[in-house]
Amino acid sequence: MKYSFFLLFFCGFTNFGLAQTNTFQQYQNAANQSYTAKNYNQAIKYYQAAISLNPTSAQSFQGLGNCYYALGQYNDALTDYKKSLTLNPGNIQLSQFIDALQSKLGANNTVTSSSSTQPLTGNILDKSSNKMDASNPLIPGKIVWDAGLAYWFSSWDDYQQIWGPSVPTTGTPYGLELDLGLDFNVSPQFSLGAQLQGLARTGAELQIGTSINEQWNTFVIGGALSPKFVLPMNETTNLVSHLELGYYTLLGSAKISGSETASANLGASNIGGLIEEDIEFVFGKRSWALDIGIGYRFLTMSPVTVSNETLNGTPVASHTYLDAYGNDVFFDFSGFRLNTTLRFF
Repeated sequence: MKYSFFLLFFCGFTNFGLAQTNTFQQYQNAANQSYTAKNYNQAIKYYQAAISLNPTSAQSFQGLGNCYYALGQYNDALTDYKKSLTLNPGNIQLSQFIDALQSKLGANNTVTSSSSTQPLTGNILDKSSNKMDASNPLIPGKIVWDAGLAYWFSSWDDYQQIWGPSVPTTGTPYGLELDLGLDFNVSPQFSLGAQLQGLARTGAELQIGTSINEQWNTFVIGGALSPKFVLPMNETTNLVSHLELGYYTLLGSAKISGSETASANLGASNIGGLIEEDIEFVFGKRSWALDIGIGYRFLTMSPVTVSNETLNGTPVASHTYLDAYGNDVFFDFSGFRLNTTLRFF
């Protein structure tokens, strides 16, 4: 049931994210805003995105030229100024500036940063609208790398299914998760990513009666696809809605000591997912960010295969692990999780 809910949520979220299509004017406005904030490299990306949608925009080419001029890349600036003038021959101010710039470049290939050309500004999209804000570091077409660490909460239900609710346990049922991944920015508000993940659950030690002690260790590795939707909140903060759908493999072991001795390896594979909301804090002139979030992971490993088992020194053939009632044993990695992620733009 919970997987059906997750898949419905995943499909709806993905369709919603893919529906966020940015227009030429949104790119143009965000470029103007980035230029005003003196974030010239980001403005260049936005102007280029605007030009890809409207290659006859004289304003976009002039804005692109302004960025290159501000960065001291005068030949590139001159190229885009000329493209703008070709598209709008009536721009007398730009024509005069091009003549002056060509003259200075031809004289000594140096120019002082004193342009009479002003950046072309447009209406900045309102914070409450479907916008593309200059605080948002998701430049279309760019790859974002990330590394995350999560702490999640579990229960002893799976172990108690095997031995009954009266079985005592020690330790805290929690887990740690390590994520490494990359995201491809489809738009300034939507990205698609891939994650490599490892989840380790705290070891369980069970005392059966007075003479048998069992030690269980379980962790999983896997990979997931991850769509993210970014909603800028202010100049340095974003709200990130984050989903995952992946395939995971259980790597576990069990050891029994006391009046009986045994050891075995445990294996299983299954599909799992994640729903999460993050607050993203952007730093370093929007070159990296720290995401802090809370979410819920769906991941149950079953059926479990027992292999390389020995019982009192005698090898046992591989088999599916069943409880006393003949039901498949499961190991549960589901639960609420707290997450911190570093993202590098």
